[in-house]
Amino acid sequence: MQLHFLIPGDINTLTGGYIYNKRMVNGLLNNGHSVEVHSLINDFPFPSPESKKKCTETLVAIPKGEVIIFDSLVFGAIPDLLKKIKRFHPFIALIHLPLSMGTGYSADQKNRILILEKESFGYADLIIVTSPFTRNLLIEMGVKPLCIVIVIPGVEVLLQKTKYNPVPHKLITVSNYTPNKGYLLLINALSELKHLKWTLDCYGNPKFDPEYFKEISDLIDQNNLTNRIFLHSAVSGKELSEAYVNSDLLIHPSEFETYGMVLTEALSHGIPVIASLCGAISQTVPSTMGIFFKVNDKDSLGETIKKLLQNESQYQKLCAEAATYNPQLWGKSISEFEETVESVI
Repeated sequence: MQLHFLIPGDINTLTGGYIYNKRMVNGLLNNGHSVEVHSLINDFPFPSPESKKKCTETLVAIPKGEVIIFDSLVFGAIPDLLKKIKRFHPFIALIHLPLSMGTGYSADQKNRILILEKESFGYADLIIVTSPFTRNLLIEMGVKPLCIVIVIPGVEVLLQKTKYNPVPHKLITVSNYTPNKGYLLLINALSELKHLKWTLDCYGNPKFDPEYFKEISDLIDQNNLTNRIFLHSAVSGKELSEAYVNSDLLIHPSEFETYGMVLTEALSHGIPVIASLCGAISQTVPSTMGIFFKVNDKDSLGETIKKLLQNESQYQKLCAEAATYNPQLWGKSISEFEETVESVI
């Protein structure tokens, strides 16, 4: 029996959700499953008529009885289509983030999405989520707990940091250049710490929101930080691994996370973190390996960075703990995902 993944856009996109999807697809293929990825037009959760038409044609063409796995961006937006074909297929919803919890939507849009999403959840035979935090969100939305299975993301550790500076100087942030990742907040906080020794390397995709990327670049220029803050494109594999081990500290000023793969990636390389106290972050990062600041609070972020840049004892304790971090590898995540999928075949 063939498995079908419905994903908006390109599965090779370097975001946490797409990386997770691709890992699962490749893992299932390597374990002998027949898997087909259907790439839909990338305009969900508000698909155009053309996008909706393609999605309908894709669903109708899938042989009856075969399992369909929907990325969360698609699943929550199409309850009308799900209703039409539900009797022909087992459905698995892969929820990285409930659509209604996304950023950048108006209040009316969020209400509209929430109504659609709740209806869609009723058609799922099984829902896979990537964190206990997300499971709790769905339960609060009325989803039955027995329908939800947690399969957390894994990590791939290619390199490990072995030597630490007395205090952190080389800072890193790994997030696409979008408003919800807090880049402007971070730059404004660092602009008040010019008297301290630090540089910041940022890695992300500038094409997701070109206007916001320009705001970031302009703010760096305005604060005369072009020789201290460096904007790089998104990287992966060994190049990303090298970026982690060549840094001293990950800073993650995100406004909301249901997991935060970059956090476990950094810790897996032995890099401690500073992160906002929001969503699942405090559940993802052990308190001995990171420091948390108030979300969207420039002063809180600035003070947290300032203290750590000057406190050798505290930084060394964080490093010693991060060096012992025991991550879940992708192999285990794939095995758990496979076992879950096989339960509905």
